[in-house]
Amino acid sequence: MLGGWIDNLEDLSSTLGVKGTPEQIYGAAVERWGADADKHVVGQYASLVTLPDGTVRMARSPWAGYPLFYHLGPHGMAACSILRPLFAAGLPKQLRPTVVAKLVTLEPTDDADAGFEGLQQVPGGSVVTLTRGGAKAQPFYSPASITTLRLRRDEDYVDAANALLAEAVGKALKLSRKPAVTLSGGLDSSIVCDEMTRQLPAGSGLKAITFEPMAAWDGRAIPGLFGSDRPYVEEFLRCHPGLDHQFVDNSEYNFLSFSDAAFLASDRGHPMSVLGQVGFGVAQAARDAGCDWVFSAGLGNLTFSNEAPWAPAEFFRTLRWKELWQRSASRVADPRPVWRRALATGVMPNLPPRLRWALRDLVHRGRPPEVSTNPYLAKEGPLADKLSSRHFARSAADMDFFHSRDRLTNEIYDLLRFGGESGVGMQQVNGLQGRDVLAYRPFIEFCLSLPTRQFVRGGEGRYLARRMAIGRLPDAQRTERRHGDHIADWHARLTPMLPQLREEVRQIAEHPELGQMLDVQAMLHDLDNWPTVAPTDIQTVSRLRFALPAMCYVRRYVDYVSGRNPQ
Repeated sequence: MLGGWIDNLEDLSSTLGVKGTPEQIYGAAVERWGADADKHVVGQYASLVTLPDGTVRMARSPWAGYPLFYHLGPHGMAACSILRPLFAAGLPKQLRPTVVAKLVTLEPTDDADAGFEGLQQVPGGSVVTLTRGGAKAQPFYSPASITTLRLRRDEDYVDAANALLAEAVGKALKLSRKPAVTLSGGLDSSIVCDEMTRQLPAGSGLKAITFEPMAAWDGRAIPGLFGSDRPYVEEFLRCHPGLDHQFVDNSEYNFLSFSDAAFLASDRGHPMSVLGQVGFGVAQAARDAGCDWVFSAGLGNLTFSNEAPWAPAEFFRTLRWKELWQRSASRVADPRPVWRRALATGVMPNLPPRLRWALRDLVHRGRPPEVSTNPYLAKEGPLADKLSSRHFARSAADMDFFHSRDRLTNEIYDLLRFGGESGVGMQQVNGLQGRDVLAYRPFIEFCLSLPTRQFVRGGEGRYLARRMAIGRLPDAQRTERRHGDHIADWHARLTPMLPQLREEVRQIAEHPELGQMLDVQAMLHDLDNWPTVAPTDIQTVSRLRFALPAMCYVRRYVDYVSGRNPQ
C-alpha cells in the first residue's frame, strides 16, 4: 500500500526491470534492496508492505513525508495515514497527558508520538517494522549526510539551481490534470509560477491565485514587511499574460472557518492553523475553477531563497568581520545601531548558553525579547515557567537557528516530519490535492549543500534567488528586500469579531484544564482595550492576531477531542 507519490518512478522501473503500478514498483524495490529500499526512492509517500514472514514494514519519506499512524496491541495492528479510521475501529480518542500543555505553549511534539494514547507515528525518513513482539524503528535518512558542494563558477550554482527547479516543477505537473498555483508578490511562488508557464503548453491558462487584504485594510504593516502583493503581482501578470489569474480576499472567512471540518477530517487542531486562513479562499477558488491540484512554494525560505540566518555567526567564527558588518548594516527595519546588530546576530549565538542568557537578561532587564512564547500563560499557573523563553523547547530564542546551517537544517527537518495529517485532512475538506513544489528532495539537498556566500553576498540576502529571478520577474520585485505579510489586515478582520472573541475567552475561563493554564484576565483586558488603529510593533501584533485566536482554536479542538460540549 502506498500513499503520496514517487517522483523517480520511471528510473526505479527501469533499474528494477518491473512495470506496473507505483505499489508494484515500490514492492519490487523492497524485494531487491530490503531495508535499504527507501534510500533509492524519491518522493513524498508513506508505505506499508507485508513481508513473507508476517512482519509488517512501514516507511515514510524524509522532508515533509506523507503521514502514517499505527496501533500495535495484543489483538493485532492497524495503520492509516489519518487518525479517524483508527478511532472508528474502536481505539479510544484520548490525548496523551502532555499534548494540551504543548498546544498551549506552542511547542511541537515528537513526530513519533501521535499525540493519542495507544497510537504512534512512523517517523519521517524511517522504516518501522512490526511483529507480534513489538515495533522497531530504523532511520534510513539523515540531513547530516548533506555535504557542502563546490562548483567552479558562480554562474554554475545558478544554472544547477534552475535545472533542479525545472525538474521539481516537471515532477509536480505530471500529477495534475488541471493545476492551480499560489502566486504572491515575493520571490518564491513567482519563480515557481514562471517555471510552470515555461513548461506548460502555450494557452494552457494556468490558474494562479493571489490572496490580498480586505478593502477595509488601512495599509498599515509591520516595519520591514509589505502587506499587499497586488502591485508586484500585477506587474508580474503584465510579463506573463497567459495566466488565468484571480485575487481573493477571504472576506467571508475567519480563523475559525472550517475548524470543525478540519477537526473531523484530521483529528488535529494545532494553534498554527489560525495562520492558515489565507489559504481558505485560494482553495475555494481553485475548486470552483475545476482544478485538481494546488501547487505552492512553501519551502522557498529553506531552499533557493534562503537568507542564511546563520551567516552572521559563521562570519564571526571565520573572522570574516567585514561581511558580518555588511550583513548587519543591510538588515531591514532594525532600529539598533549596526554595532549592536553585529553583536546580537554574530557574536551572541557563539557564546555559551549561560553567558548568553545572562547578557540578554542584563540588556533586556528580564523582558524576553522574542515573541516565541505564549504571552497569555498564567503567571501562577502550571506552565508559568514557559513564560521564560529559555525554557521553551525548540525555541528560536536559544539561537540554534542562528548558530549554523546544520542546526537550522536539523530543526526544520524535525518540524517538517510533524503535522502532515492536517494537510491531508484539509485536502479532504477542500476536495483538492496539494503539493509544495520546492519539497522535492534533490532540490532541497542541493540548496542546503551550497556555500553560505551563495545566499548572502556583500550584505545582500537571498542572493541565489535574486539571480535565478533574472529574466523571470520584474526588476522591482526581484530586488525587493522586504518580505510579504499575508495577514496584514488582521485588525480589520478581528475587530468585528470582538463579541465572539469575548465569548470564546469566557469558554476558556470555564474550561477545567485550559482555565488553569491561561491568563484569561489578560485576554479580556486586551479585548476591552482593543486598539482603534492597527498596531505595527511585532510583540503586540503577534499577541493579538496570533496568540489570542490560537488559544480560542485550541479550546475548540480540546473540546472536540474530549467530547465536552460547553453549550
